[in-house]
Amino acid sequence: QPARTLKRGVDADDDYEHMLKRKAVEAPVRKTYEEMTDEERLALVMELDEDKEGGEEMDESAVKKMVGNLERKHGKNQELRIKHSDQPERFMESEIELHVEIGNCMVLATQPHLYPTLVQAGGIKLIVSMLTHTNSDIVLGVVDLLHELTDPDILNEALDEGVILVQALVKCQIMSVLVQVLETLDEKNEDESKGLHNVLGIAENLVEADPELAHLAFKHGLLVWILTRLKVRSFDPNKLYCSELLAVLLQSSTSNRAELGLIEGI
Repeated sequence: QPARTLKRGVDADDDYEHMLKRKAVEAPVRKTYEEMTDEERLALVMELDEDKEGGEEMDESAVKKMVGNLERKHGKNQELRIKHSDQPERFMESEIELHVEIGNCMVLATQPHLYPTLVQAGGIKLIVSMLTHTNSDIVLGVVDLLHELTDPDILNEALDEGVILVQALVKCQIMSVLVQVLETLDEKNEDESKGLHNVLGIAENLVEADPELAHLAFKHGLLVWILTRLKVRSFDPNKLYCSELLAVLLQSSTSNRAELGLIEGI
């Protein structure tokens, strides 16, 4: 499977332009980026993209090393949190390091053929466990990661590997953990509100990958959470998404439709 490339956001574009200018300085033509013609800039962009794609290629050993690094960062953070529970400044640096390491794992979403290795190395179990972290920034980082890993386009292009990933997530009680996350996020906080949207997205991605998983929505309380959220009078993107996800869950599961009637959802 060829490597997929993640879309660049605004911050990434700033870094990208910085790298372009740096390579322009290093270029044999000795021109600054601003002095280059459009053709020269295009050639530079193509060269940089080739360099980036080459650097993102991974193998099984690289995945295992990444999981090992994540496990060590997480372990260190947990140890310091317990040891200095009343002194946040003593464990804050380890928390930042953990957050960065989670971000580094985003590249795994461009390598779906390595999902089985990620599972075998214990990466999924570790990642799901961090959804219960006390720091919401860590939780949101993990949510973003899982949202990328379960992207429908990725799972559709690597069907067998996607099945392995989804099965591993189900084994880790992912639906139950997602509901716990939904109950802790504060939608008044913009970042947490966006994170909540992505949590719902993960649930939808899983059901799209395997409609049989829709019944877990009721078993683990997701259906009840959605119905409660829909009772909020104000209208917002998350409420809209809840209504859309509810429709998906009901269409995918006869038992969910029956349960909805039992809990007076109709």
